[in-house]
Amino acid sequence: MKVLSNYIIIEESVVDHKESMTGLITTADNASKMRYHDGVVMHVGPEVKYVIVGDNIMFDKAQGHHITIDDKTYRIIREQDVAVVL
Repeated sequence: MKVLSNYIIIEESVVDHKESMTGLITTADNASKMRYHDGVVMHVGPEVKYVIVGDNIMFDKAQGHHITIDDKTYRIIREQDVAVVL
């Protein structure tokens, strides 16, 4: 797979619950309502500067598109949609 420009292909994390740094536990229902989701970077385009393959990131869930390759679903986003590299 060859990614172009400043696009990033990520595999979104599947969440049944999540614990914050303060100890707050959120359910999957609440986590789906949050503005940012997390995922793992699978591929990056040649113009991506701040993210590398394998990084865990938080990104704006309203951005990007879903694609399915070999029965796995990925999301394509631009580097500008990444909020945090964890």
